[in-house]
Amino acid sequence: MKCFLYSLVGILALGGVSYFLFFSEPAEMARGVDSFEVCVEAGYFVIDTFPRQCQTPEGDVFFEDEPVGVHGEMRQAIPE
Repeated sequence: MKCFLYSLVGILALGGVSYFLFFSEPAEMARGVDSFEVCVEAGYFVIDTFPRQCQTPEGDVFFEDEPVGVHGEMRQAIPE
């Protein structure tokens, strides 16, 4: 009976450590994300809006820089 309990405690401890290591890695990676480009390179979720958004698992959202001249081109296409 003691051998069974020791085995059970060992398996639970190993499972707990594995769980911690497996699920703590993305949080560590997200701490280094400080821009839209880095967020995309890290493989996080990109929302196709204008401008596009990238969201980390912690809920941080980064916006893509607006392409230069987009509003100017739109204004030129619409007659005033």
